[in-house]
Amino acid sequence: MAYSKKTLLGMLGIAGLLLSSCAQPSSSTGASSSTSTSSSSAVLDEKGLTDDILDDEYRNYYEIFVYSYADSDGDGIGDLNGITQKLSYIRSLGFTGIWLTPIFESPTYHKYNATDYFTVDSQFGTNDDLKTLVDTAHDDGIKVILDLALNHSSTENEWFQESVNAFAKEELGGFSLTDEEKEEASLYSLSTSAATFADDGKGYQTYSTQYGNVYYECNFGSGSDMPEFNFDSSYTWEKFESIIAYWEQDYAVDGFRLDAVKYYYLDDTADNITALSKIKSLADEYSLDGKAYVVGECWDSQGVIEKYYESTMDSYFWFPGQGSTGFIIASTNNTGTNNKALATGQAAMGEASGSNISAPFLDNHDTSRFSGANASTNKFRYGLLSTLSGNTFTYYGDEIGINGSGDSDANYRTYMDWGDGMETNGAPNGTATYPFGSVADQQDDPDSILNYVKKANEIRNALPGIARGSQASYEKIGKRGLVIDKTYTGQDIQIVYNYSDTDNLDFTPDSGYEFYYALTASKADNDSGIYGGVAEGEDGSYVIPPLGIGYFVD
Repeated sequence: MAYSKKTLLGMLGIAGLLLSSCAQPSSSTGASSSTSTSSSSAVLDEKGLTDDILDDEYRNYYEIFVYSYADSDGDGIGDLNGITQKLSYIRSLGFTGIWLTPIFESPTYHKYNATDYFTVDSQFGTNDDLKTLVDTAHDDGIKVILDLALNHSSTENEWFQESVNAFAKEELGGFSLTDEEKEEASLYSLSTSAATFADDGKGYQTYSTQYGNVYYECNFGSGSDMPEFNFDSSYTWEKFESIIAYWEQDYAVDGFRLDAVKYYYLDDTADNITALSKIKSLADEYSLDGKAYVVGECWDSQGVIEKYYESTMDSYFWFPGQGSTGFIIASTNNTGTNNKALATGQAAMGEASGSNISAPFLDNHDTSRFSGANASTNKFRYGLLSTLSGNTFTYYGDEIGINGSGDSDANYRTYMDWGDGMETNGAPNGTATYPFGSVADQQDDPDSILNYVKKANEIRNALPGIARGSQASYEKIGKRGLVIDKTYTGQDIQIVYNYSDTDNLDFTPDSGYEFYYALTASKADNDSGIYGGVAEGEDGSYVIPPLGIGYFVD
């Protein structure tokens, strides 16, 4: 939608402030680095923001590693009731969707190898607890997607034990099978010879039966407890359909995050695309809303992910954007040559996803946390993410700056520091640091990382064109500045970034654009006296503080 000047002034509550950018329009952007502003400049006050949440599949998602998040019963393990109690907190930060890591019965703490796809693991609660969580989340305007590992289960799953025993009965024992046993035998990828898998570069393990050893495909994780399903079996697809239908129809979940999609058919992109389209079709068929949101984990390069978008899936996580080498953080490591990286990275992401929904993120449960020792840097990194098109995914604890790194999944999955007694013991043997304090420490501090994340999401929710808009153009400004133009159904947005952590950035928006809001990461006042906002000059220019992001709307 387009915003008139009158509408904007009313929404933002600017009292007695005439935005001179409209009275004295400029036809081009321009900037210079400086540490002073003329005395006639006015520092713009903070304004109110109003949600404009559309009824579509775009959301700000919050990933919760359930085991480590919030403990409601004092056993040191996170649970669904703990998440339910934190839903108001999650929504207050501007998150409108949550992704729960696996919650099904499993012998491991991470639950990515299910023994029963229809039962919530008792460590996390009950099926009724999930129903309560989803219903409460929906009341709060939050969608819920479940993590679904369909590439493999646990060897302790009754389905696997029935399958491997039926297979061995026929192939090793020489017995005829009933029709039911034939279906069971086809459910997993099994063989009487290790060469069946080794010759194709696949992993395998052995399983002992009364008839002898059976080899099963096992490509994922260490150890032997992740046998791969046989995606060529119609019986496998009957099982998948029953899982999807159960959680969507009976528990009203809004969709799924699909784990390790390259492992359905190991590195066979064409067959994986076919399988993913089938899963997406089933999810839509059984969704109570008629359309589910399904996002896949294809941990690979831009070219491979772009190929996967030939499926009918909604999204794939954009791995070229995450981590210290991803385009989001890499865009900050510049001295003038790289300050277009955010724009070119966003353009590549948009080109790959096409009419689908991009899914940028900074970290997750399998990667080092993006947070470092500097609060302002952490804020700015998150601010960059929050301006990108698509659905953003934020990992729990990033809003308080948890530092977890090293070659250890457990270090990425440590406890959430609430400061209210609902802390868990975190992942077994995991260690991390909490340099900026707990949620309780940060909630009332306007300069905290937590409140910066909240503001970034609030701006994103108030301007639908940020997530849904396409990048129309970009322009480098000096050595450390960048402006990106987005368009969305008549709403044009200019977002200007000051990558410098020391100097102001003078910026003149294009004709017709009005100042909307700003994010500023720097805590200390700079020499110009600007603190927490943008200054407006009488010549239609604006001063963006160090590590600041300004939003202008036409």
